Amino acid sequence: MIKKLEDIVTRSKQIADLENSDYISDKELEFMLNEAQDKVYADLINIGDRYYIKTTTNPNLPNDFMCLAAVFMNNQPVQAKPNTVADGSSYGWYYDLRKDKIEFSVGMNGPILIEYYPVLTPIVWPLDETEPIEYIDLPNNICFNYFCYTMAMKMKMKQGADFTQIQAIAQEQLEAYTQLQHRDQFGVERVNNIYGGGIYGGY
Repeated sequence: MIKKLEDIVTRSKQIADLENSDYISDKELEFMLNEAQDKVYADLINIGDRYYIKTTTNPNLPNDFMCLAAVFMNNQPVQAKPNTVADGSSYGWYYDLRKDKIEFSVGMNGPILIEYYPVLTPIVWPLDETEPIEYIDLPNNICFNYFCYTMAMKMKMKQGADFTQIQAIAQEQLEAYTQLQHRDQFGVERVNNIYGGGIYGGY
């Protein structure tokens, strides 16, 4: 779902009761937009959302790589290399993420598919004629609301005002989207830590 950045800023100001205020500068708005984008993106990754996933068949990871979602060989999921013997059998097949490359254990051979989350393009505000990123891509309207409430919460924090009610509504929006994920039954592997690599158990 494509949303205009102007609509996000307008709606966020309405929620924060700042629609007729110039209390927050454009530079501060740009910072808040990018902070909100990073938070929404990380939260969607951590609930197993697949909207932003990209794929590659090259073990040398692309320049826009941020973190792994899953690794497959011969259409079968491959587990990450155990940190210790206690984490899993040292004799099993696994992959190892080494800087910008995926390496596989001895004996593994076949076509690979790597699912990953890409680095987001930074938001520029106000809109720059040389690089006018006028829109932001969000999974659906619930995520749009979550983004706006997250922005509004940051605006209230900047004011030093109470933001607990806005924060509670933002959390409700995230929970609503999480429940939508369960109903859709994508059957995806969860990513518990966006800074980690690989498949982290459970649906």
